[in-house]
Amino acid sequence: MISRRALLKGVGATMLASIAGGTQLAPQIANAQVSSASSDILGISRFNVGDIQITAIKDASSSIDPTIFGTEDQTDGIQAALTTANLPTDQLLNTFNIMMVQTGDDIFLIDTGLGGALVSTMEVLGVSPSDVTGIIGTHWHPDHVGGLSSDGAANFPNAMYYLSQTEYDFVQANIDAFTGDAAAAIAPYADNDQLSLYNSEDEIVAGIQAVAAPGHTPGHHAILMTSGGDQMLHLVDSVISAFVHVPNPTFSIQFDADPQLATETRVALLSRAADEQIPVIGYHFPFPGVGVIARNDDTFRFIAYS
Repeated sequence: MISRRALLKGVGATMLASIAGGTQLAPQIANAQVSSASSDILGISRFNVGDIQITAIKDASSSIDPTIFGTEDQTDGIQAALTTANLPTDQLLNTFNIMMVQTGDDIFLIDTGLGGALVSTMEVLGVSPSDVTGIIGTHWHPDHVGGLSSDGAANFPNAMYYLSQTEYDFVQANIDAFTGDAAAAIAPYADNDQLSLYNSEDEIVAGIQAVAAPGHTPGHHAILMTSGGDQMLHLVDSVISAFVHVPNPTFSIQFDADPQLATETRVALLSRAADEQIPVIGYHFPFPGVGVIARNDDTFRFIAYS
């Protein structure tokens, strides 16, 4: 066990690194066991994009079967990518990284994860759910909306929930098919006039812009954060794996609604990040999921900040 004071001391350690594009990262990382009876490991990484303070929070982690990537004839490429990264070829760590974004007096979350360690981690940092003023929803999948609500009540009672118009319309039109849980998670916000719908390329709130990234879902969006001359691009689920997808951006994933469109989106976002030297966040990358994309011959590689 580690005390709250010791944890916060770790989070507050100063270690600045200059990165591409001029942004200053402060990868102040701390890990602690949530309780003596819990095997969940709490993870926090804090850094700045200009005047925007971002805290990466590990909501949960799990193992996934690497065969969800690609098609049957791409199996050798998947195995080769994992071997090159010195990783097991039969399983892949899948992390759920939530970004808590503080701009002035406002606190925003980018998605809410599965409803895992997000709230308990926030409380360690002295932030309660009622302090959250907004939640930026990127798409409807359960691992992104799972922490929104419980038993029909909003888990973040004072937060405006922002979701793309396209995604909201899709959820409402397909409730009987498969979006029922997502619709139920969103409903308390809609019912209390706490739902705001955005369009592609809108500035959702000051410094946070929606970037069209369709394919994974119809209204899936990446998120671009800008402050002064600094930027950071949240890839969300356009790029699932730092080890498989980044070097093999044409590999699809079983969860993509439109694999061809998702591939086009993935290549476009990785190209933009590499060519414009914009640091990135990966929702499912190894915690905290922050680094840069570099071109590697005719493909890409992810360089994590440590």
